Amino acid sequence: MARTKLPKFESRDAFYQAVAAGQLTIPDTIRSMRGMLGVTQKQYAKMIGVSEETIRRIEQNRMNPTAEMMDTLGRPFRLKSGFVAVPRK
Repeated sequence: MARTKLPKFESRDAFYQAVAAGQLTIPDTIRSMRGMLGVTQKQYAKMIGVSEETIRRIEQNRMNPTAEMMDTLGRPFRLKSGFVAVPRK
């Protein structure tokens, strides 16, 4: 699966807005967070207490994280999983 080119966020606020608007997939969100922190998959995994393989599989869209795992993944950015309103088209 080809990776999408990730946007460069000028600030965390811009990142938070993109997340809230549903503009990023879960894999892209994780890669963006790692990119803003300047850490590898291995470093991010250690930082949040999961295996490097877990990060790799989520970023490759080969694993669907549980709600609990989503909270763990978002912890460095103070993100929690939950419902997001999606405007009707």
